[in-house]
Amino acid sequence: MLAFCVMVVCLVATLGVTAANLRLTYVTDSNGARQVLLTDADASPAQVMHLSGIRSEEGDEVYYTAFSGNLASLNIERAFSVSITADGQEYPVKLVFGTVADALERAGITLEGDDYTEPALDHVVTAGSKIVVHRVDYEERVETQAIPYDTQYVYTSLYFRNTGRTTTLPLIRREAVKWEKAGITTLDAADAHLQRMSRLDSRGTEILQLLFGESRTPVPQERDYLESWIRLGFSDELLLLARDRTLFNLQEFKWSYMNSILNRWHKEGLTTPAAVEATERGRRPVYQKPQARPSAGPSPAPSGASPVASSDVDRMFQELARAAQSPGTPGKEP
Repeated sequence: MLAFCVMVVCLVATLGVTAANLRLTYVTDSNGARQVLLTDADASPAQVMHLSGIRSEEGDEVYYTAFSGNLASLNIERAFSVSITADGQEYPVKLVFGTVADALERAGITLEGDDYTEPALDHVVTAGSKIVVHRVDYEERVETQAIPYDTQYVYTSLYFRNTGRTTTLPLIRREAVKWEKAGITTLDAADAHLQRMSRLDSRGTEILQLLFGESRTPVPQERDYLESWIRLGFSDELLLLARDRTLFNLQEFKWSYMNSILNRWHKEGLTTPAAVEATERGRRPVYQKPQARPSAGPSPAPSGASPVASSDVDRMFQELARAAQSPGTPGKEP
């Protein structure tokens, strides 16, 4: 009886030691194959695949994980085939996952310069994907040919502004940039612009003749002022009045001063000399008789006395102005 108990104890101990050295491994692949194996705890993944009959191939990815409690898993991710055509040859490549760039790297194919692929390098490939590599080489070649053409002359604003000097390519280039910024990009728009410029030049010449008695084309410094006055529609009479005010106040003519006068009249809505005179007349102060200060014995005011009327004050100012402008004053030498 004692011998039997000893034998049982030894058997249990042997089974315990044996179980401690065994591992249960679950083997699968991405195609659906499955196998369960009882192997030594020290068995390698290659040995496990060999015993299970499920083996990895080129390009496959093998994932082996050992868990506590003598359990483990081995999963094989099967690779798919991708075809690459480059330099007149076809290169088969196997990948589990990746992009066109990954496939080229796996095949050892590099791109240079302006080379490109179809599909693009960042495109994700799948089973059966076909990749084409295009090699690009640039070659410069100059060929001279006589091309028949028709010449069409279109007068630009340079024709009107620079009649006294030769038109050069830099001038034409600057004018073309101005036209593009102004939205003049068609022949119809150019023709309308040139007609408008012609009218402005004609009216500008008339204003110079009116103001100074000069028959000439405005220079660039004068053109900006003239174009502004023409657009605002000032009449000849109002221009002459502004010129006279400029000469009277400064004793010389200045374009900027006359322009400030005209702009002020335009903001106030004054479009005729009569309107200007009426507005300025309303701004002049009206003379009134000073009130007598309180005193012990005030002198009585003359009978019928009243403040001087505004019209009388205006008349006196006008007479003084005419006297100042006349060649001589009565009672004095001229």
